[in-house]
Amino acid sequence: MALSGEQSQDAVADPTLHAAAAEELADVLIYCLSMGNALEIDLTCAVLGKLRTNETRYPVDGFRGRFRKPERQR
Repeated sequence: MALSGEQSQDAVADPTLHAAAAEELADVLIYCLSMGNALEIDLTCAVLGKLRTNETRYPVDGFRGRFRKPERQR
């Protein structure tokens, strides 16, 4: 379920929703770490490499704020 910005802020303020979100994120992270181990992927190197790729692919001057491709900006 996707939440709007306002709904996300409401979820942060609600302890039950906040705890549920934390639990879901933990599940996803555990799965990712397990898969990385099974595939013998150094996740630290993979994340750092992806960040470097994104720095060149999405320069700050062209992508401020929310993600949009430059050709889609109005």
